[in-house]
Amino acid sequence: LQRRGYRIALYPAAAAYHLPPVTMQYRENETIDFHMEKNVFLLYFKFAPLATLLGFLGYRYAWLAKQLGLMLLGRRRPLGRATWRAHIWWIGHLPRLAAKRWQMQRWQYRVAGG
Repeated sequence: LQRRGYRIALYPAAAAYHLPPVTMQYRENETIDFHMEKNVFLLYFKFAPLATLLGFLGYRYAWLAKQLGLMLLGRRRPLGRATWRAHIWWIGHLPRLAAKRWQMQRWQYRVAGG
């Protein structure tokens, strides 16, 4: 959009509200589930302060370890493919996402007059 002449504004205090899906069939769609999981990572990685991002990743991988432990003990059904795909996607795209985050932070610094 910037290349087309639009100005981009970030408003960290903005809130988005999502309606819950009408049926659980919607949530059980693997493609939708994957994108929902993946977009949580993108949201934190692109816009969260570094301390918040690191806290999120620590929490997320502690959660993942707990789920795996419960699964091995037979107390939880296996995680869905979409969850695994989202985590693998995140790790595979980490170099590109880190470069994009660095680029966005440089741009914000220039816009702020630094």
